[in-house]
Amino acid sequence: MKDLLIGKIGKPFALKGEVKLIPMTSFPKERFCRGREVELSLNGVKTPAHIDGYRETEKGILIHFDLGPTINEIEPFVGAEIYMDKEEAPMPEGSYRYSDLLGIEVFDEEGRKLGEIKDIQQFAPKSNLRIKREDGKDFYVPFVDEFVKEIDIEGKRMTIHVIPGLL
Repeated sequence: MKDLLIGKIGKPFALKGEVKLIPMTSFPKERFCRGREVELSLNGVKTPAHIDGYRETEKGILIHFDLGPTINEIEPFVGAEIYMDKEEAPMPEGSYRYSDLLGIEVFDEEGRKLGEIKDIQQFAPKSNLRIKREDGKDFYVPFVDEFVKEIDIEGKRMTIHVIPGLL
């Protein structure tokens, strides 16, 4: 079973079966290498596939699967999540998987609970954490050392530095 979410399939690009890739990893070249066995998941239906091609362009990252040579074969998979085996994706020291960060409780430096991480959004050049507050509203924190002071993956806890206007 593939258990590591690494991306989503975006819109088709041209007519040869390539699609735009929405990466959910900081290591797209390593995770989307040619020949990698992945699983596409859409509406609860899982489809095995292999990556046939990966390329970076000025319009974004494009990817091709072994599902067929034309747009007709890949179009039904638009919006599908892409999974791979976690064991095949080692992490460098001090790095975190996005999936491990989701659901972590967020506290300020005084120990007050601020909310829970609901999403990680990638905006150049840094990622942002979307944190849902107790009142249901969201706020965003840049995923950089100046704001994120401590992460305890096992304890499901993160401490951040709060500046005026952040909340």
